[in-house]
This record gives sequence, C-alpha cells and structure tokens, in this order.
Amino acid sequence: MDRAISLGPLALSLNILIWMGSLWFGLWVASRVARRHAVHMYWQTYAVLVLGLTAARLGFVVQHLDTYLANPITILNIRDGGWQPWAGFAAVAFLMVVAALRRSPQARPIAAGLATVLLLGMGTTTGMRLTSHQTPELASFSVADMNGQSLDLQTFHGKPLVVNLWASWCPPCVREMPVLQQAQLAHPDVAFVFLNQGESVHQIQTFLDRHHMVFDNLLLDRTGEVGRAYGSQLLPTTLFFDANGKLVDLRLGELSKATLAQRLEQISH
Repeated sequence: MDRAISLGPLALSLNILIWMGSLWFGLWVASRVARRHAVHMYWQTYAVLVLGLTAARLGFVVQHLDTYLANPITILNIRDGGWQPWAGFAAVAFLMVVAALRRSPQARPIAAGLATVLLLGMGTTTGMRLTSHQTPELASFSVADMNGQSLDLQTFHGKPLVVNLWASWCPPCVREMPVLQQAQLAHPDVAFVFLNQGESVHQIQTFLDRHHMVFDNLLLDRTGEVGRAYGSQLLPTTLFFDANGKLVDLRLGELSKATLAQRLEQISH
C-alpha cells in the first residue's frame, strides 16, 4: 500500500521514492563493479533500464489486454501506475543469463545492479509493511452532501467501497472522472464515494454542468480531514476498502480503466 511524504509544499508517493532511490543506487553499484573490472557499461546500463521498464509495463498491459485494446493509446499513459514489476525483473534476469552464457563482461555489473535494486527496494517496502502495526480501517468521518446535510462515511460499511478524493482544479482528477463514472454504473455491488476537497457547492456544480457529469454519493470534505487521516495530501487519492472496512489499497495519482479494474478485483474477493 502506498503512502505520501511531504517535502515542503510538495507531496510525493513514498513507494515511488523508494524504488527510484533503489534504482539509482543499483545503477551506481553496477557502474562501480564495471569500473573495478575495467568494463565499459555506459549505454548498456541504460539499455537494461529501458528493457526492464518496458517489460514491466507490457506485463501489466497483457494482464488487462482487453481493456487496453479498446483504446490502445492508453498503453502509453504510464501515469496510471500500471506496472508488473516481476515482468521487468524477469526480462533483466533473462538478459543477465544470456550475457553470462556468452561470457559477456557486462554480466557481472548487471547482476550486481539488479540484486541491489531487488534487495533494497523489496527489503524497504517489506519492512514498512511488517512494521505497520495494523491495517487501517474505514473510520468515522462527518462529511456533507450537496444539500449541506451531514453524513458519516461509516454509512457505506458492509460492501466494497471506493473513496475518491478530488478537486475540479486538479487535471489528473478531471482525466480519471469518466473512468470512475463508468465504473460506478458497471459495479452496483461496489459503493463509490466522490469526496471533493475544499470546494464550494457552486464550484462543484459548475464543474459537473460544464463536463456533463452525474455521480451518486458526491460528498464534500471541506477541511481535507479524510486525506490527512490516511496520510495523503496528494490529489487525486483513491482509497479502496473491502466489505469489512479494511483499507486494501491506496492509489496516489491518476487511475485508468485497467488500474481501477485491478483494484476493484482486490476488494471484491
């Protein structure tokens, strides 16, 4: 599960920071090993990086092929967070085996870099999960509907729940709105809550009218309490709860049809 970390006015995904840091350190280790053995590893290092990222993306696309084939250009939209890490690692490992069989001098630096990324990235994220004392649950939050009536989010306890934190000034929020709107219609067994962050009823209604959008469960969180409670000040943030109220996943950033479907499957079983 992802978390956000605040750096002054910026809020960044902690998982992305961990894996970017692990990747940078892995590249550094590969270059050090290459230098120690007098191996030239400049373009090869970045070729391996591109191969791994491409394979990770394609691995996810293959898992959700029907969704992506319906609109192939979305395959290039990597902002949706659709990656299959093991596909990337498998591609790099295969390249490493081929290099070793051919007695390529680049095999050792590639192996050292890959091992570093795996150990550091997986070790850190696993350690974070193990030190988390409990799984966050759906807490009691008093929010308001578009008529100003108070409502508790606990009202939606008992069925899978998706809580989308959004604002009309947020471009990624606007881009993912049609996907969420379609999902709400297609999955009546899942409760979707669209929790606006800090805007007035007039601002929200003007936005909806301009984009010809209609949502059930459109609610207002005027103080941003829900996002703070779950450790995110990024928009959009989407919380995924199972029917027992356990927080199964938290997505920081834009969702696509495929990445939303992946998470709906997690909370529906």
